[in-house]
Amino acid sequence: MKLQQLLSTAATCCFVFIVISSVGRSNAQTIPDDVDISTTTTTSDTSSSSTPSSSGSYTPQQCTSWINTALTADSTNSSSLSQSEYLTFLQSITTPSHVGPYFEAFTKFTDLPYGARIANVILACACTTLPGYNETTCCSTDNNGDGNATDAEVPLAGFSSPDNTTTTTSDVELLAYRTYFCDIVANVVSKVPVPPTLSPTRSA
Repeated sequence: MKLQQLLSTAATCCFVFIVISSVGRSNAQTIPDDVDISTTTTTSDTSSSSTPSSSGSYTPQQCTSWINTALTADSTNSSSLSQSEYLTFLQSITTPSHVGPYFEAFTKFTDLPYGARIANVILACACTTLPGYNETTCCSTDNNGDGNATDAEVPLAGFSSPDNTTTTTSDVELLAYRTYFCDIVANVVSKVPVPPTLSPTRSA
């Protein structure tokens, strides 16, 4: 049942993410599917398998890399990413290689492009369908229930020791979340402009 809820939430959230991204650009923050998220227009080379297409496709190797990068960005070992750790995660992405350097231009979470911030919220609220989380509070700004407002964090549940052979309900849900995480990250990555490749100068 939980897996069905997660997949339903994933479909709904991805739809919301796409709709929001297609509304238009406001102060260079919104990310339409056919527009790069910088003021520089570049052409992405989609012929390479390491470069996600506009639909957010990715390879299993990229997914594994993003998961390991997220674990490394969890500096507090809380099994989740705060907003600042999420920024560090984006800045540390090495596949594709141009993504990390692009996000290094942003010094704080609130400066990130709108689509990247929306992705953070979508992932943080995936906790409501994961085992071990309080679905009524984990996505709330008062996620500890103590009246103190804190930002919901992106869960890294099941990331540190994935087991693709187990079939318990809990394991299936965690594996589904791993895929969901990579789906959302791939959408963010696909909006990052690829630096133009300089053509070799021909000698006269």
